[in-house]
Amino acid sequence: MPGINPPVDLWPTGRVRKGWYGSELGTPDFVTRVEARQLDAIKALIREINDSGKPVAEIRKVDLSHRHVDPLFDQIGREVRHGKGLLILTGLSDLAEPDLRILHWGIGTHLGTALSQSHRGELVVHVTSKQGSDRGSGGTAELVMHTDPGEIIILLAVRKAKAGGVSRFCSSLAAWDEMQSRRPDLAQILQEGFRCWRYGEQAPGDDEYTPYNVPVFSECEGLRSVVYARQTIERAHADLKIGLSLNQIVALNMFDSIVADPRLRFEIMLEPGDLAIMNNYEVLHSRSSYDDHYEWEKRRLLLRLWIESPAPRPLQWQALKFQNKSGRQGIDPW
Repeated sequence: MPGINPPVDLWPTGRVRKGWYGSELGTPDFVTRVEARQLDAIKALIREINDSGKPVAEIRKVDLSHRHVDPLFDQIGREVRHGKGLLILTGLSDLAEPDLRILHWGIGTHLGTALSQSHRGELVVHVTSKQGSDRGSGGTAELVMHTDPGEIIILLAVRKAKAGGVSRFCSSLAAWDEMQSRRPDLAQILQEGFRCWRYGEQAPGDDEYTPYNVPVFSECEGLRSVVYARQTIERAHADLKIGLSLNQIVALNMFDSIVADPRLRFEIMLEPGDLAIMNNYEVLHSRSSYDDHYEWEKRRLLLRLWIESPAPRPLQWQALKFQNKSGRQGIDPW
């Protein structure tokens, strides 16, 4: 994004980073509440944006910059890239929904550039229950731990379900270390990777499934990254008639068991106005099942952004399900 000059230490390369255990930490370790003077500055900036008539997608970093809030946005970037990889931002519930949407996008501009999340070029996706959705996020059943095809994820809670829908997070680095210590042979299988389904979002002429193995565990320039969505693995291997070996299934089952362990997980009910900002390659996310409202306008709703940093995180190229012609992460529109 123009005007962003990435510092040379944007990513903590060259050193082994360890994960965290949710059972050893409390809510205050993950939650940052916006201070009164920060909220006042945010409201003033949003009023200026509304008065200008500028569409949300045209908002830039400079539009949501102020001496009281820039340190907050810098803190978010540090925590997501250098810290635990997860920050829950609260204290924004008195902002109207249109103003929350402006802030959601504005925080993204401070972290990098919004990525397309579908071949239609969607930059902000409504995560809600939808009939006939191929993706787990479009239903109400429990979601297993997974990652998305983006670098940083920003979720804005707009509405809660009638019951349930607790957000869950797990340090993928801690899960990797657990697996390595218990069964290094199975950890090696996850490093070798699997063919993956591309959600039917691949560009015309591209393969529906990755023609290469996508490693669950990978390392580049000293940074360990985890990419995992079991549904895409199982669908690809079933459709391609490439059977998973017993050891591969055991490895996947063990990883699912580890990331579902309450010792590793951090859980929180996101209230309307809360934001969850996470490092997608170091933190897996999921949610519990939920009962939704019948009325469409009352249904559980989160808004999702995928962000790529001005200096993208070092990754093995095979860790990306989409080899986009743009050279960016996410899903190129076509």
